[in-house]
Amino acid sequence: LWPSFSRHPLRVSDPISAKIPRCGDKALVTRFQASASSSEPAKPMELRELYPLTEFVEEGKLAVDNTHQIKFREYGNPGASQTALFLHGGPGAACFPNHARFFDPERYRIVLLDQRGCGGSTPRGCTVDNDTWQLISDLEALRVDRNVDAWDVVLGGSWGVTLAMAYAQEHPDRVKAMVLRGVCLMRRKEVHWLFGPDGGASSLAPRGYSDFLSNVPENQRTSLEGVLSSYLDRLLSDDNETRDAAAKAWSSWEFCVSGLSLTKSSSDDDRRVLEWNGTSWLVDGELEEEAERRARVRMMERFNEQKRQREANATAGNSTGSNASATSSDVKGGGNSMASASPGNASEAAAYATSRGGNSAPAQAMLTCLYSARGAFMEDGLLLQDERMAKIRHIPCIAVQGASDLICPPVTAYDLHRAWPEMKLRIVKGSGHSMYDAGITSELIRATDSLRDRVDAEEEAQGHMDEK
Repeated sequence: LWPSFSRHPLRVSDPISAKIPRCGDKALVTRFQASASSSEPAKPMELRELYPLTEFVEEGKLAVDNTHQIKFREYGNPGASQTALFLHGGPGAACFPNHARFFDPERYRIVLLDQRGCGGSTPRGCTVDNDTWQLISDLEALRVDRNVDAWDVVLGGSWGVTLAMAYAQEHPDRVKAMVLRGVCLMRRKEVHWLFGPDGGASSLAPRGYSDFLSNVPENQRTSLEGVLSSYLDRLLSDDNETRDAAAKAWSSWEFCVSGLSLTKSSSDDDRRVLEWNGTSWLVDGELEEEAERRARVRMMERFNEQKRQREANATAGNSTGSNASATSSDVKGGGNSMASASPGNASEAAAYATSRGGNSAPAQAMLTCLYSARGAFMEDGLLLQDERMAKIRHIPCIAVQGASDLICPPVTAYDLHRAWPEMKLRIVKGSGHSMYDAGITSELIRATDSLRDRVDAEEEAQGHMDEK
């Protein structure tokens, strides 16, 4: 997938620049944008890190109909002139404090919400009146409730890209700029890649997919529709054991694929070699079951340590949480495949749920499966249709895509680029799906910072014009 960006001709007629600067010793970023660039060689760029962890300044629940209440939290500066909205992945995941760290907390008012049936929104896992168009309506209700004229930046990742695109196309006057990470448009071919019996992911991880299919009756294993229908029946079952077993298998497959991403890490507990020794599977010479157990323990230890640091900072009156600023490797929560973020940062969600004695897997798996089986309740390819793209073509947008993302492969980002050449596309070589991959994190923060500065420059220019 990586070489295809430089090998195939682009559809746009404008000059295209393809810069490949080296970020430290890890990430290579290719930028596709519809503007000519300087002929000067690219200068090395430092990798940007997350902004410090801060406490939320307000939280609440908004009743959006007779059934659903959506939970929201605000971070950053309540008096800031720019307001950002973060849309989590899944469908079915949730938002976490770390998501606010992709924005400058001094210059942005940052709004996070858990979508219908997700996270702290209630009823959890509810599928009644839960579809893409209802979620769009919820975003509008939240905007009005929060007294926001228009979102200055909407940042969506994975499924959040689909929702951000659909929302902007329905309400183009309410979105001033977008940042997209791990481009997903929920087309059938994308769902087929990840869950289909002859999809790309099943070819890359045949053993993991075999385990995934073990929950599906033989007569339903030959088609994407059969696999999704079987899982949906089990995930909606009234029998707890059936539902939980299906959720565990579904989540295990997502973790398996996300763990295949060809990324580098400095973590000393990364998986390196998976070996069949004739009787058992080993991970770097250790029984796989024991390696998985120790990885879960490490994940919880790191999560609890971050929690202790936050509490210590709060006790000391340090609301900025600068001493608790987690590094990208801390946030990922471990080195095995569970630590690599599948849609919605599953490892973070799992740690959050486990620390409270609960399990987030059934609700997230149920909603992911439902939306996948129903094509996100949209006509296939709807978001790329010319008339819909025309509605958002004027909106500044920066897309950040991992070149080794196997959950949302780069081909989707390239398809969006062809339909929207005005959009800036940044391909990060050596990074996968996770927003916490160092190269992805750096580019996302560069994106939100550049959009912040663009607005400041426009306001300053307008001020000069008013003076004249």
